[in-house]
Amino acid sequence: MRVRTIITAIFAVLFAAVLVVASFVAWAFWSESRALKQLAPQSVLIDSFQKVFFESDSGPPGRTYPIIKIGEPIRARLFGDYLPWHQRVFEENFKIFERLTGYSHSFETSNTNLQILVSEDPDTIREWAWERGMGDDSVAHMLRFACLTVVFNDQDKRFKYAFIVVRLYPKLFRIGHCLIEEAAHAIGTGADRATYSPSVFGDRVNPTKLGLNDKLLLRALYDSRLRTGMTRERAMPIAREVIRELHEAVQEHGEEALYQR
Repeated sequence: MRVRTIITAIFAVLFAAVLVVASFVAWAFWSESRALKQLAPQSVLIDSFQKVFFESDSGPPGRTYPIIKIGEPIRARLFGDYLPWHQRVFEENFKIFERLTGYSHSFETSNTNLQILVSEDPDTIREWAWERGMGDDSVAHMLRFACLTVVFNDQDKRFKYAFIVVRLYPKLFRIGHCLIEEAAHAIGTGADRATYSPSVFGDRVNPTKLGLNDKLLLRALYDSRLRTGMTRERAMPIAREVIRELHEAVQEHGEEALYQR
């Protein structure tokens, strides 16, 4: 009888622990989902715009870069050890990218301008990169970071094509964030330095979809008044006005006010 009582007590403790963990996970999911829908103040969005689109995580401190954005549809293809759900993550977010940028995003088997490799094997990464004409410096960066995007532009800073390498295949808890973060880098973001949270454009948490503030910033980047090649000094007075307009539109009409298509 005593043994049975002890076993019952153990199961009760384990069951309670499972309930606590499940409750915490549910609360964390609800909390993040709610935060993704909250609109940040204009001042925070303007500060984040400067950091996300004119700075770089891989460049020297203090250096700024001109605006880079796509001017044609994105035609993507996956390579390596990817799973079906990896492609679904891209497809779900591509639908949002389309509506914010005004350019279609799709998966194709030829004439691609966005190629994505998912692999943990260094030799596979090296061979894949060398086949695409990338030098040793680019390969070294790909082997250094968990996930990385290399964007190639023409002489006028217009997007030509991009390569993404994701090396987090075994670590499924982060790969979803990595996929969408790097896809965003391919179409214009330069640094993971958003000052609000949660954000795909930041490193403090790892959401797998764009929040309302991310969408507003990306939509602002693709306003026709902000042109590829603009420096921060030229662009920011315009960006402040664009963000103000979008912020007011979202407050009045909701998220739909951000979409171009």
